[in-house]
Amino acid sequence: MTSPAVSGNLRTQWLVANQRAVPGLRPHRALNGDDPEETIAALAALGVPFERLCDRHASWGMLANTLTRISALERQVLDRVPLQAVLEDDLALGHAFPAHVAQLGAAHLLAAPSANRSSSRSSRHRARFADVVQLGGYGEGYLTSLRGAKLLLQAFRTYGIRGCPDQQLNDAWWHQRAGVRALRSTRRVPWLLLVTANEGHIGRSRCISKSDAALLRWATRRSDVRLRVNRSAMLLTPAPPSVARAWGCRAYRSDAQNGSEARKRYRGAFDYLFVERAASDTGVMGTRQ
Repeated sequence: MTSPAVSGNLRTQWLVANQRAVPGLRPHRALNGDDPEETIAALAALGVPFERLCDRHASWGMLANTLTRISALERQVLDRVPLQAVLEDDLALGHAFPAHVAQLGAAHLLAAPSANRSSSRSSRHRARFADVVQLGGYGEGYLTSLRGAKLLLQAFRTYGIRGCPDQQLNDAWWHQRAGVRALRSTRRVPWLLLVTANEGHIGRSRCISKSDAALLRWATRRSDVRLRVNRSAMLLTPAPPSVARAWGCRAYRSDAQNGSEARKRYRGAFDYLFVERAASDTGVMGTRQ
């Protein structure tokens, strides 16, 4: 997943370098989290209800990141790709990465579970069948079978977005809801992380206010309204900070902390959305039936 429009030439250079190491690597365009209008349009097109994001990461960039991952699952289903690895673009892939993925796929995703094969091995060395394999400690990469992609896509369209993407995709509760078998294989992955988690551009995108989050929840369950972005409000409110570490979006006060010091770790959220009635339009916000 990559978005040169957001992060500029550096991400493009990383992509080119990774394509040299892994010739079969194809870019999947990431949504621009700096553009709420593009993000809510994708939310409508994918037919995914919005419930919530994780508290202090509730930003437009995080929502765009989540929807980009869901659109990658949709692309796998539409193209009927048997095995797909979805990776963030801030990874430096090693030449051994294709073989690593092929080995994981052959051992866990491509072959159906076999009772005879399982019984011939000790429980310690038994191959474990899976629909999705988590490759990184957070959300750096996932390997999905076609069956896994179908189940995850249907689960998102049924139950909606219920947290940040890595938390939701890595949660055992979500695996049970989606009906997928998940495996975590994060050791000795042949890649190097180029940006620390949550310190890239996503940590500097605008926060989603509680009011806008409520509108998203309401509108994605209806077919007679659509949401618009008040761009004048975006121009008049403070720009997101340039320092990645100021990424927190939820202001809170802890009894164990000084109130002003606690608030310094977070930034404010502003209301940008308004409702437009739409009797019948291609841009209507609503879930698929």
